Amino acid sequence: MMLVAVPIVPSACKTAGLTAWVCPMMTGNWRRLIKPNLPFIMAAKKMCNPFWNNALKRVINQTNDARLRVALVGLGHELCGDDAAGVMVARGLQTMNHRHVHVVDAGCAPENVGGELIRYAPELILFVDAVHFDSHPGTVCLFDVDEIQRNSPTTHALSVHLLVEYLRASIGCSIWLLGIQPAQMTLGAVLSPAVQNSVADVVRTLSVTLGNPSICGENML
Repeated sequence: MMLVAVPIVPSACKTAGLTAWVCPMMTGNWRRLIKPNLPFIMAAKKMCNPFWNNALKRVINQTNDARLRVALVGLGHELCGDDAAGVMVARGLQTMNHRHVHVVDAGCAPENVGGELIRYAPELILFVDAVHFDSHPGTVCLFDVDEIQRNSPTTHALSVHLLVEYLRASIGCSIWLLGIQPAQMTLGAVLSPAVQNSVADVVRTLSVTLGNPSICGENML
């Protein structure tokens, strides 16, 4: 597994039955496509910034606020294999205990955390989610949410897109998406080895990047 230099709990059911199912699209974020749409994949490749940690640092440094407040929102369904990537990253970072970083495990209901995010009033929101962008499983990419919304061909992204518009109108913050390419999102499956390794690496990297006083301005508090 690698964070590469390229440009998105077992169920009680019997295992045999589980393999026949695809993870249900409960709220459907940007990545829940049973058959990824080719134009969307091509657009995502063009939008994706492969050196995601360096790109994130630039986004942070471009924010004109010495007391930068960051909200990290993990999305996904923990019973659907690699669809749980975002929530696992959020849970891994919930022990950070940095006063300028607020971590939210939104699960499959991103629309339910809008009020919490507005009360926190961050300058930067980073969504973390499983995203299909036709790369090797476990590949990590930073996406511009505006471009994702303009190019996504599916209405399954509606709940997240409405939340993004709501947040923009309410607090005018910068919003980005950190996507992890899934290997499988089968109901009842656990994280694939590649995505599990990526989740661990993302947690470690974000712990350093978001916890660095010289980047996030904690030395100014």
